[in-house]
Amino acid sequence: MSESKSQLKAAQAYLDAGLCVLPAIRAEKRPAIGKWKQFQQRIPTSAELSSWSWNDGLCIICGKVSGNLEIIDFDGGGELLPAWLKAIPADLRNRLVIESTPSGGSHVIYQCDVPISGNLKLAQRKTDDTVHTLIETRGEGGLFLCAPTHAYELTQGDIANLPILTETERDVLLEAAWQLNEYVSEAATTGANVSRTSANNSDMYELSSHNGQCASDHSHNTTWRTDRPGDDFNKRGDVREWLLKHDWVLDQPGENERWRRPGKSVNHSATLKNGVFSVFSTNAHPFEAQKYYSPFHVYTLLEHSGDFSAAARALSELGFGSDGQSNADVDISGIVCQGKHDRDDDEDTSLRQKIIDPGPFPEDLLTVPGFVGDVVDYTLQNAHRYQPVLALAGAIMLQAVLAARKVRDERGNRTNLYIIGIALSSAGKDKPREVNDTILEQADVDLLGNEEVTSDAAILTALETRPAILFQFDEFGRYLRTMGDPRTSPNIYSAITTFMRLFTNANRTYRGKGYADAKRNKSIVQPCAVSMAPVHHVPCMKA
Repeated sequence: MSESKSQLKAAQAYLDAGLCVLPAIRAEKRPAIGKWKQFQQRIPTSAELSSWSWNDGLCIICGKVSGNLEIIDFDGGGELLPAWLKAIPADLRNRLVIESTPSGGSHVIYQCDVPISGNLKLAQRKTDDTVHTLIETRGEGGLFLCAPTHAYELTQGDIANLPILTETERDVLLEAAWQLNEYVSEAATTGANVSRTSANNSDMYELSSHNGQCASDHSHNTTWRTDRPGDDFNKRGDVREWLLKHDWVLDQPGENERWRRPGKSVNHSATLKNGVFSVFSTNAHPFEAQKYYSPFHVYTLLEHSGDFSAAARALSELGFGSDGQSNADVDISGIVCQGKHDRDDDEDTSLRQKIIDPGPFPEDLLTVPGFVGDVVDYTLQNAHRYQPVLALAGAIMLQAVLAARKVRDERGNRTNLYIIGIALSSAGKDKPREVNDTILEQADVDLLGNEEVTSDAAILTALETRPAILFQFDEFGRYLRTMGDPRTSPNIYSAITTFMRLFTNANRTYRGKGYADAKRNKSIVQPCAVSMAPVHHVPCMKA
């Protein structure tokens, strides 16, 4: 039997078993048909199967469309597979379907009697500056190449006859993989990703003793602490009592505590280290797998069902936080004061140069329901560095360009947002841009502009064909420098000026420069230029 007929026969068997099977491009590990995303929601018909070419490979879409199918993918030559299999009870282990992959790894394949999550990274290892994923899942919306694709061979069971696991049995498989993890992200070991105000970051605001406005006379200033109840709880609160109250069990004390979720009698489901609660279990409601939670976030989910405002009020009553400051709002009075001082030539130089930090981004504002939250979650799950604020910025920009020229408020404001993300080099600024690129390309939506724009003409030419467009700059520092001295790059300065004019013309027709040659004149109805730009430092600029 030819390879093509063999693959078509296997595909028909998988389809008869209720699996969403598609022809694949083996080298690219993706479906070999156009607009395949529809098959994340439905299985193909037998007629469609027969009409496709089956000469390179086949793949199966995971998740609900294939009866809650999930695989555990063992990479790195499959070196962790023997240890993982040894940790699985024999009766469960023998029911699993296993196939080998060309790289020497393995796929463990099964279905579940409850909906499954998206892809999960289960075990990783860090060598030098590179994090290698050794075990991960392919879940809802994912896909995998499978036998009889060349070099994919079944070593146990039959894909057309998959076992259906209970939620508890699936949990056993995932937790056995988590036990083999050798790398805990920097976020989990340092707490850098949570809303925590360190002692070195607890600068005092110098505010008026009456109304919090900027005070030029220091003798009348009153010093206010920046701590809100949640920030104070992150520093002083003990989250263990709340975990124990909600039936979590401390399985293993020590520097990196192991905690077991309610209803389990063996193994651990999360760790607690340096105040950061790292959850591994997919069945640890109200927590989500592979996420990191500050003490305030843990307390809020357990005691107040995710209502951060209610949690802040309750903690305030328990003595956390400082007096005289709003619990619910972000205090940007320091930035406002700084702006005033920078504009006042008579102000004391030392005061003008002082940078007043408004504190960490409020954790409750990082939780956004719907599309934005889904994009943030995907970005963080796949990022090398855990940067929730930058991930949120990227998701907001994506939503902004998708809603461009369709949404406005009662004052006519549109979604032409400009965001600059400032972080150190190698801090993870690029991942949100990569995710936006991938989503727009996969959706076949032509809304992306060039990463480098060096003139106003380039901007307007792009907007002529795409009145709604997302510019994601690679490095914005040199653009900012021109604002202080236009002579450094007149073309870039003109581009920045055009961006500012576009911002104020999003609700009407923008008309560019007037030329004697009418063909050169640009006229754009309701332009929406959305711009996201990372900067690895703040360049020096003249006032």
